[in-house]
Amino acid sequence: MLVTLYCGNKIYRVKLPGRIQGKYWMTDDEGRAKGKKFFSIEADTDAEHWIIRKQRTIVWHNEKSEGQDFILRAGCVVRVFVTDLGEGILFTEPVTENRRIFRKYVVSDGAYVSIGRDRTNSIVYENQYVSAQHAALEYSNGKWTVRDLNSGNGTYVNRIRTEHDFDLKPGDVIEIMGLRIIVGRGLIALNDPDGEVSINDKGLRPYHRPELREREEPEPEQKEFFYRSPRFRKEIEPLKLKVDMPTQREDRNEQPILLTIGSALIMGLASFSVAILSMLNSLSQGRELLSALPTMISASAMLVGVIFIPVLLRKRERKMRAEKEGNRRDRYLKYIGRLRDEISNAGRQQKDYLLSNYPLVTQYAASEEFWKNHLWERTEGQQDFLELRLGAGNTDMEAEIQFPDDRFSVDDDIMRDELFAFQKEERLLMDVPILFSLRKDRVLGIIGEHSGVIRLLQGLLLQIILF
Repeated sequence: MLVTLYCGNKIYRVKLPGRIQGKYWMTDDEGRAKGKKFFSIEADTDAEHWIIRKQRTIVWHNEKSEGQDFILRAGCVVRVFVTDLGEGILFTEPVTENRRIFRKYVVSDGAYVSIGRDRTNSIVYENQYVSAQHAALEYSNGKWTVRDLNSGNGTYVNRIRTEHDFDLKPGDVIEIMGLRIIVGRGLIALNDPDGEVSINDKGLRPYHRPELREREEPEPEQKEFFYRSPRFRKEIEPLKLKVDMPTQREDRNEQPILLTIGSALIMGLASFSVAILSMLNSLSQGRELLSALPTMISASAMLVGVIFIPVLLRKRERKMRAEKEGNRRDRYLKYIGRLRDEISNAGRQQKDYLLSNYPLVTQYAASEEFWKNHLWERTEGQQDFLELRLGAGNTDMEAEIQFPDDRFSVDDDIMRDELFAFQKEERLLMDVPILFSLRKDRVLGIIGEHSGVIRLLQGLLLQIILF
């Protein structure tokens, strides 16, 4: 799906893949604010829709959508307000065959081509967001001029809005709410979004290649022009994570058992000694032992309570501490596991990006789609201009992971060891294109067998020629 923003006298555009996953940004690809991000578009949690979450940088002029996430569907048009740009129109359209294929028409000198929704126009575009008399083209003395006829949603040339007569050059692209017109010398080429475009002017004659004649006769030289297809490229977004330290272990300092029960033990022994003396005194006086039995039972109970109850309490406390420590370890290991999964998912996305943007040139150039849509698609203003694929290998993934400092501690903690083992793990993208930029490094040295060096140089030259 193609998402286009008409805002601030300029067109901004991002192409979303058919598979709903990841996050993409509406950015400024040209001009002084090149690279500036305005708002993001991402997959919902079920990977069923593309959505624009509620953000401070974009506001919907729609009461039902205000303050909510906005679901993007092909063919929707909504008015928005974007921070730093102002009011504009957000327009979505599917990437269909009739949008990619351009039909050519030949015109004569002095031709006047009107464009609009009304059936009286030369080019009729039956779209409710196009004005009845939207714009006009004039071809005179081998030159094209475009004029906007006070349309509601504007006429754009090379993604810049024009409101007055504007002189065109061969290869310039006129855009009107999904309709794209490319001008050349004595001809125009236009697409047909959703089959809503029709020609209502006999002065626009379909272009036909001249047939070969049986007799060779001198023919005027036919000049053909190559029109570069618009390129929609996504960027790698570095993964940003902050890792937390494990929680502190519960204090395990225990006093020796004698220090815990020492004073009570002395009192218990004293009481037991008194009971023994009482028993001996009863025997010496000829009294029955039953008279000293209560004292003996009380002293024995005190001695048992002083010794055994603290031991049982200490055993219970140790069991509770062990359970808490096990719970702490399980929670932190699950936390580290979630971080590993997030890093792994980001690595797969970065690998998919590298494989799709830097394919094997020999295989890629063999496809018909390449010659139609990707030949010479990289321009000097793009970051990957003159960035070449040397081969395949392993490279570090783009990630900014912030770990806590490894501070000195006298206590051993297996969770700290787990954290710093996680910090030392290698985060590599396996079997991905290895790149070399001729814009950053003007000198490249290749060492190896002569035949291998020749094959590598041929591949690099082929990339420079085709991309």
